[in-house]
Amino acid sequence: MNMRGCHSLPRRLVEDRVEAFREGNFGFIYDSYHPDAPFLEQFPDREEYLSYAAAEIAGSCTIERMTVLHERQQDAGAEVVIQQLLKTAAGFQESFELVRLEMVAGDWKYLGSERIERKDFQGRPEDLRPKDFERVPNRFFF
Repeated sequence: MNMRGCHSLPRRLVEDRVEAFREGNFGFIYDSYHPDAPFLEQFPDREEYLSYAAAEIAGSCTIERMTVLHERQQDAGAEVVIQQLLKTAAGFQESFELVRLEMVAGDWKYLGSERIERKDFQGRPEDLRPKDFERVPNRFFF
């Protein structure tokens, strides 16, 4: 997989970030953030983030499965809804994420996400849309 290539489709960036996580390529993940992403306020220094990721994130969980459920693109913005199955020390966790992306110089960049647990959406995963996230009061933003 060429993670350095152009991300002309929003879903492609999401898929490449998942693959990078699986491979421990936290440099790619950091570099794919949009310059205005709130995440960069917490980690403005790339090397500091890479040290943190190596110590705290690498090996703590694995993405067993990720499925793109919905993608919507409007002008320079996009939303991608995904379903994930994570394996952690506590067991398996199924969740949904609403990923927000914006275009920068012809390439999609990651602005941020909000996550809800599977128990918070009782419908069929393929029916989940961005508006459904607003109905869940205890969603997690990152």
